[in-house]
Amino acid sequence: MPLHLALALSWPLMQAAPTSRLLADAPDAVPTPERPKVGAAPVAEAPGPVDAEPANEGSEVAESSEGPAAIDSEPETGAAPAKLDRKADAKVQKFKFKPGRGFELATKDGNYVLAIRARLQVRYDLEHPNMPGEPIDHLLQIRRARVVFAGNVFGKHNRYYIQFGFSPRDMLGGLPDNSPGIRYNPVRDARVEFRYLRDATVWLGQMKVPFSRQRVISSGNQQFVDRSSVNEEFNLDRDIGLVLRSDDIAGLGRLKYALGVFMGDGRNAYELTNTGALYVGRVTVMPFGKFEDDSEGDLERQKKPGLSLGGAYAYHDDAPGERGVHGPRPADGGTTDIHHATADLMFKWRGLSFESAFHYRKARRRNPGARWTRWGCRCRWRWRATASAGSASSAT
Repeated sequence: MPLHLALALSWPLMQAAPTSRLLADAPDAVPTPERPKVGAAPVAEAPGPVDAEPANEGSEVAESSEGPAAIDSEPETGAAPAKLDRKADAKVQKFKFKPGRGFELATKDGNYVLAIRARLQVRYDLEHPNMPGEPIDHLLQIRRARVVFAGNVFGKHNRYYIQFGFSPRDMLGGLPDNSPGIRYNPVRDARVEFRYLRDATVWLGQMKVPFSRQRVISSGNQQFVDRSSVNEEFNLDRDIGLVLRSDDIAGLGRLKYALGVFMGDGRNAYELTNTGALYVGRVTVMPFGKFEDDSEGDLERQKKPGLSLGGAYAYHDDAPGERGVHGPRPADGGTTDIHHATADLMFKWRGLSFESAFHYRKARRRNPGARWTRWGCRCRWRWRATASAGSASSAT
């Protein structure tokens, strides 16, 4: 039974027992007062615990499938906010389940939050060669099986995001066949976020490289089960590093940026390598104003047109593979210096969504002795458009 379904089924049971406290010490039992006798003065009811809260109370979590969001604290009425005591015990006082967002636990002030969610994607393939004597092949697979732990600690500005993938394709994750087997593990994302400055948020850990739009969009927000073949060729996947970013520069609702430095060896790297690194920068402009440009479909059928224009550049110094972190490793043990560039756009309006991207890559191979051996460049373009009546996809 999927995790979110199991939690949904258990919710009525938790409603029926409001005295149950999850991850918190149970309050001392209060004896039931005796029924007053006739003619006697009425006995006042014993007060309940001071920190008791309804089991289903709690505010919404921001709609973002790729990052944690803190549960908002209850509004203060004229009182100054209490100083956060990092050594004090914090009891869970908010409990919530929301379809699509998961199971959430939080303290009353919202300084400590844990959200747990899971999702499953199934894919069926049928290959018909349409040639005499050629067999028909088919496959039903668990394309993605993900579990996410997200939230914040010691305040709403200190967030974390941990994601595991358990399907065979998730375990492989595009790593080359000659990668050590220990890298085929379920850890996909493991990062912390420090959101003290709107225009300079810091992300640290293992995460998606902020390069191509379609790769950055979560697989749970795609229009189709898988991304395009062009993205498969040119994306920079995940890596371990540091990112400085903002999703709303100056509060204008029109500009976003991301600057990052990564190790350049791909996800789950654990051994010492050369001094090469991956440097990346991305800028996004939304001339008509901010809208949901981190999902491919326009399920909300927004009445106002939304346009998002993005561009990114990355330089991969001493890349281990011929396509960066992906691709075969050179037999002579050499590395590759690679220049990556991409430009993309997304348009949404009244159920129509259109997405296009251009990719460019230029590389020079060098031997262990640092002698330049060859260079080359590749560029490709793709488009994708969807509407309520049907869908189409093409890649060149």
